[in-house]
Amino acid sequence: MVELKKLGRYEILEVLGQGAMGIVYKGIDPMIGRTVALKTLKTTGEVSEQQLTEFKRRFSQEAKSAGRLTHPNIVTIYDVGEEDGLAYIAMEFIKGSSLDKMIEDKKSFTTDEITTIMTQICEGLGYAHKNGIIHRDIKPANIALTEDGVAKVMDFGIAKIVSTSATQTGMVVGTPSYMSPEQITGRGVDNRSDIFSIGAVFYELMTYEKAFPGDNITTVMYRVVHENPTPINVANASMPTQFGPIIQKAMAKNPNDRYQDAESMALDIKSYKSNAMSGTQVINTSAFSGATVVMSSADVQNLMDKANAAATTATTLPPAQKKSPLKWIIAGCAVAAAVIVGLVVAPSSGPEKPIPTIGKGTAELKLSLNILEGTVRLDTLEFPIKTNQFTIPDISAGEHELVIKSDGFDEQRSKLLFADNEKKDFKIDLKWTPVKIPEGVDSAYITVTSKEMLKVTTNTGAMLGYAPFTRIPFPAGRHTLVFSRANYVSQVAEIDAKKKKEIKLAPALLAKKAPVVLANAPKGVLLYLNALADDNVIRPEKSGSYLVALGSQKLFIKADGFRTIEKQMNLDTTAEVRIDVKMDAVFGQIAITSNPDGADVYLDGQNIGKTPLIPAAACGLPRPPASCR
Repeated sequence: MVELKKLGRYEILEVLGQGAMGIVYKGIDPMIGRTVALKTLKTTGEVSEQQLTEFKRRFSQEAKSAGRLTHPNIVTIYDVGEEDGLAYIAMEFIKGSSLDKMIEDKKSFTTDEITTIMTQICEGLGYAHKNGIIHRDIKPANIALTEDGVAKVMDFGIAKIVSTSATQTGMVVGTPSYMSPEQITGRGVDNRSDIFSIGAVFYELMTYEKAFPGDNITTVMYRVVHENPTPINVANASMPTQFGPIIQKAMAKNPNDRYQDAESMALDIKSYKSNAMSGTQVINTSAFSGATVVMSSADVQNLMDKANAAATTATTLPPAQKKSPLKWIIAGCAVAAAVIVGLVVAPSSGPEKPIPTIGKGTAELKLSLNILEGTVRLDTLEFPIKTNQFTIPDISAGEHELVIKSDGFDEQRSKLLFADNEKKDFKIDLKWTPVKIPEGVDSAYITVTSKEMLKVTTNTGAMLGYAPFTRIPFPAGRHTLVFSRANYVSQVAEIDAKKKKEIKLAPALLAKKAPVVLANAPKGVLLYLNALADDNVIRPEKSGSYLVALGSQKLFIKADGFRTIEKQMNLDTTAEVRIDVKMDAVFGQIAITSNPDGADVYLDGQNIGKTPLIPAAACGLPRPPASCR
């Protein structure tokens, strides 16, 4: 192999790794002094033309897919090129190691480190999914961990852009041990296939064993499709019990039973840290009978004591599950503990306990939502949603049930545990319910861009969602769309959606306004909206009124010689509003002297004294104080 010194404009420093189809180099961009990783692909060699074409397509796909993504948990693509039969991608150089190498070395991770790694993987992939990209080959080898402990997803080489049909139907790509059942069987895949793979990585990170082991690909693939992995608490009894239901949900055989987006999985993983207090362990298991496991450290110890006693009755394992005697003792304890925990999780057959009210406390919940209308229910108290920012104060410490509903979206239901003075701040994206496309009707796509969040419906009232959104499927044909938002004038658009074509719309709604009249205001008064800045001045109409946008607004009324008035108003109708302006005069001071002294001083025809007058407070105003007289 000829030693490579340069590739494109990049200078080669050393070889980082080598595979069947190419080499990964460490290089430097001399133009800006940036260290990069150069992933290469031989475009000549002993492989068949068909194989080479496919590998080049995937290689190019990696650059196009990952090059669209900018996220702290995704490796950044800088450049792509080809030189002398060698294609290459210049990407972010990671100081650290791949996750598979760490698992192979059985590097010890704390529970918090695992939580952070898995949360970052979910957040990176969630971002990719929102940008229409499915990775399709999530595995420990494709996840790098920097020296600072930041997880980065890499190698989007077989990623499928949702908006294209680059992958042939029935073509299976990926790594069998981490592939979803639908991926193995050649069915259509979406972001939930990546979520299955995340679950498999999570499992391996905690156990140092694959979720679906096997001596050959056939065995592995059969197990992925037909079998469930050994329960996490059997494979590693030291792991928190909360992680079991998360992995179980992520690796459900049916995609509809999995997390529907990576952010929801991240939220459950993070709850291990944010909801743990005083040794209490909590996990939202709403997908499993709506129950919540809540165990104190004393409860855990009690369960383990019972598990140890139960383990003495165990004798053998099935052939495929044999372990060493020491591992079997640990596994036996974990099995018994899992059975006991299962009794805690399972729903009671007796009468349900009444849901408590939020009470009066010091905790607070803030929500950032992807909807503008609907309801939020915390225990028995229900609140209407009027904005995508929502706060519930004065929540008592303890467990509460949160339910969020909105037309056109799947219901969000979860359990939250609050400590005294705890403030939770969640960003919640409700899952949009896709528009049903009638049988025999072609699909088109709609993209709506807007600065403000807008409600988008058809003229029949069918909900499309809240803009901005990108390429949502929609029946082909002529339609009328209605764009609306509280306190804004609705806008209508007539569209003619063509088969497989994308329609792009950019509505700009006008705010509804109410006339505001400043009664008894002094001459030269100015009205400012929300800030005392020149750009925020509202000019009066010919009628003498000021048009102010509806909603919660802060008005500033200002006039020379008077104290500025601040007035918070909630304008909810377009009816005229009158403000009786009572402005306090600002009194200054005047010193009057003359030569010689003793000159008479008159103010508005009234003698107010003789010089020197030091000081004469606000003597130039219509009603001077007594000291001026």
